[in-house]
Amino acid sequence: MSKQLQKFSNVLEKLFAPLAAKLAGNLYLQVIATSFMTILPLILIGSFALILSQPIVDYHLLSKTDVFYPVMKGWAQAAEVYGSHLNFLFGVTLGSQGVYLSLAIAYNLAQKRQMNVFLTMLVALVSFLVVNSQYVEWNWDTAYFGGTGLFSAIITTFAAVELYHLLVRKRVGYIAFPDTVPASLKESIGALVPLAVVFLTMVLIRMIFAEVFATSVPKLLMMIGQPLNLAVDTVFGVSLASVVSQLGWWFGIHSSAILSVVAVRHWDWCC
Repeated sequence: MSKQLQKFSNVLEKLFAPLAAKLAGNLYLQVIATSFMTILPLILIGSFALILSQPIVDYHLLSKTDVFYPVMKGWAQAAEVYGSHLNFLFGVTLGSQGVYLSLAIAYNLAQKRQMNVFLTMLVALVSFLVVNSQYVEWNWDTAYFGGTGLFSAIITTFAAVELYHLLVRKRVGYIAFPDTVPASLKESIGALVPLAVVFLTMVLIRMIFAEVFATSVPKLLMMIGQPLNLAVDTVFGVSLASVVSQLGWWFGIHSSAILSVVAVRHWDWCC
C-alpha cells in the first residue's frame, strides 16, 4: 500500500470508524439486520413466485418466428391457469413481509433481552395487527402487511416489546402462584397484566391516530417518509448509500448494520 493510500485510510478510519462502530454496535440496528436476514427465504420465495406468475415479455409483441415466442406463449397460458395461485403465494410471503419482520424482530430482541420468546412474539403480532390493520367486512385489511407497512412494523414492534419488557422486569401486576402450579402456566398467567397494558396502549395509539388525526400510523409514516423515499430513489441517494456501505466494509462492519432501514425502501415496490 502506497503512503498516500495509507494516509487516506488513516484519515477515514479516524473520522468514520467511531461512528461506524457505534452504529454496528447499536442493539436495534443489529436486531433489524438480523431480522431481515431471518426472513430472507420468504423474500426470495415470494420474489420467484411473483416472477413466475406472469411472463416477462408479452408474446404478442414477438414475431412468431422468434425463438422465444413459443416459450412466452406457453408461459402466458400456464400463468392464466396457475398465476392466481402463485400470486397468492406471493401475497402470503413477500406480500406479508411486514408481519414476518415484526415476528423476527420480537424473536431476536427477546433473545437479546432474555425474555419469553413465544409471549414476546405474541406481543409483537397482536400489536402489529392493532396498529397496522383493521376490519373490512369482517376480514383483515392487509394493505400495510407488506413493504408499505415495514416502517410501522419496526417502530410498533420495538415500542411494544420494550414496554412489555419493562413491565415484566418491574413485575407490574405479577400474580404469584404456589410451586405446585406448572411453570408454563405461572409464566403465562403472570404476564397477564403486562400483556393487557401493552395491548391497551396499542389500542389507545390506534384511537388517537384515527379519531384525532383521521389517519393511521402506517399511513402517516409513509407520508412523512415520502421525501426521504424520493431522495433515496435518485442517483445521488443510491450513490450515497453505496459510499456508506463501502465505508462500512472498509472498517470491517457489515453494511446491513448501517443500511437496513434504507434497504426497506428498495423492498417496498413489491407490495
